[in-house]
Amino acid sequence: YVLTTVLPGILGVMVLLFSIYRVSEERKNGTMQAWVNAADGNMFVALAGKLFPYTLWFSMLGILGNIILFYYCHYTMLGSFLQLSLLVVLFVVVQQALAVFLVGLVPEQHMSICVGAIYGMLSFTMSGFSYPVTAMIPFMQGFSYIFPLRHYYLTYVDIALYGSGLGQYWINVVVLLFFVLLGLVGGWLLWKEMNKVTSD
Repeated sequence: YVLTTVLPGILGVMVLLFSIYRVSEERKNGTMQAWVNAADGNMFVALAGKLFPYTLWFSMLGILGNIILFYYCHYTMLGSFLQLSLLVVLFVVVQQALAVFLVGLVPEQHMSICVGAIYGMLSFTMSGFSYPVTAMIPFMQGFSYIFPLRHYYLTYVDIALYGSGLGQYWINVVVLLFFVLLGLVGGWLLWKEMNKVTSD
């Protein structure tokens, strides 16, 4: 049963690192201005255009993994598989948003990838599927909530094991949507950096 969170966790790390690389290479190659100009000067359209194909690809991988687990391996599924699939898509988008945020926050490509790798690997420890968060010291319990995998795990438990509806796990969905807002902050930082380079 650890696989039900380990596999999304691995997927999340892959999405995070791959997205950091794809976005930061525009800065590294000095093509950020041309890239954004191709999107009519809109940084957010440029980011969406670059990342959307990978959103589809990684989402399909995550949903396929759940099909194998819940339909072929007959893992417990008391709730809606559609809701779990939508959760996978949201999780992928969240990881991409965090990637944009880290690229905007950390200028060097190798450093942003290193920070992303550390953050992604810590999420396995802090998500609570291998060691209960409630048994951690209070500081670590609070620290666990800055990792999207923690909220994915809690929502998965509510959907698959308890058969709950949105009324039970909505708070975790709201927190995941908050992570998406960090992507908007990252996009704004990239836009600001691009304009500063252009003016100089």
